[in-house]
Amino acid sequence: MKDKELQKLNRQDLLKLLLASEKENRRLSQALKEAQLQLERKEVSMSEAGSLAEASLSLNGVFESAQRAADDYLENIRLLCERKEEESRRLATERVECCRRMLAETEAVCRSAEKAARALYKQTAVSGKSASQEEWDEVYSVFSDYLDEHPGLRSNGIKRGRDR
Repeated sequence: MKDKELQKLNRQDLLKLLLASEKENRRLSQALKEAQLQLERKEVSMSEAGSLAEASLSLNGVFESAQRAADDYLENIRLLCERKEEESRRLATERVECCRRMLAETEAVCRSAEKAARALYKQTAVSGKSASQEEWDEVYSVFSDYLDEHPGLRSNGIKRGRDR
């Protein structure tokens, strides 16, 4: 309203106008308070969202770190298994070779002892007399010496010397 219009109003109208403006002022103050509260809530939720985003990023970092550690652990286990497998293959090859050598050596000793036993048998067959105990002990000692060198080959039933 303009000043001239205000001057034409009487007291009662002025009081009504004053009361109306006071009500409007209170209503606007209340609306301002509500708007400020909403603004604060939005700021809080935005800051919480920022905190959640930061927390999510930091958790992602933790998860990435844990994943890297798990990957490293699995890689180390895989390498260790490969080394153990390689070592097992090498040991198996060495054992097979050792067994082959022992078998060849055993066959050679057996052939030698068999040859000596056959020769002794032929000698006794031709001469008509039996071989002496000393001669048989000599053949037996070849086997016995070999078995002493390789205790794993001796069975429980074979005894040394005249204990047979």
